[in-house]
Amino acid sequence: MEEKNFKVEQLASKGNRFINYVIDLFIIFGVIKFMGNNLNLQWVYIFTYLIYYTLFEWFTNGKTIGKYITKTRAIKDNGGSIEFKEAFIRSLIRIIPLEPWICLLTDYGYGWHDRWTNTIVVPDSEIEE
Repeated sequence: MEEKNFKVEQLASKGNRFINYVIDLFIIFGVIKFMGNNLNLQWVYIFTYLIYYTLFEWFTNGKTIGKYITKTRAIKDNGGSIEFKEAFIRSLIRIIPLEPWICLLTDYGYGWHDRWTNTIVVPDSEIEE
């Protein structure tokens, strides 16, 4: 695959990224609620969060349900598809308590989970398939 350099203007907007987050969080909490209330919710939340984001981004080429709705996807910053390693590490980093705030405070919602894995989120229209 030919390497591609993305410009800031080509990244998904902070608004789309926030919508992705809210939709995915709503689904995660729905799964947790479905699993029952008698469990240690902190560990169930962490486990569900890791599984949801890792498997969705890995199996669906950088997508989650939120990203399907906003027509965006996570990719490597050189334009390549993310692999299991990036999907898993992105998911782990998302668990850091300050991570959502970092996303809100940076341009384009570019958080640690993007920076530390050399990944970006772009509109589907920016991807040549």
